[in-house]
Amino acid sequence: MEREAMPHGGEKSGCCGPARQDGPAEGRDMAFLARANAVRPAPAETSEELRAKLRPIRGGFFEMGARRSIFPGDMDSPRCEVKLSPISSRPLRLAMPIMRVSRMRRATGR
Repeated sequence: MEREAMPHGGEKSGCCGPARQDGPAEGRDMAFLARANAVRPAPAETSEELRAKLRPIRGGFFEMGARRSIFPGDMDSPRCEVKLSPISSRPLRLAMPIMRVSRMRRATGR
């Protein structure tokens, strides 16, 4: 399957969004970066309290990809071994509750 051109200059394969383009940030990306860089860090006590609730998840290896690609333009085959670094996460939570998001927003001014 061939990639089709997207209006913003990227490419789209059969099943996925636009392909990543390397290069300097511009336009909307610059506005996003400016807003992201303007966020103040949370106070140390807030960061420490939240960090204390995290639990380690060990890293390791797994196989990613398909035996045979349905959309060759995605280049998701052959399978390859991928190494994941260890991370930390809240136990049994998929997303932070609204109260914690609100608290962090108040603490950082965003």
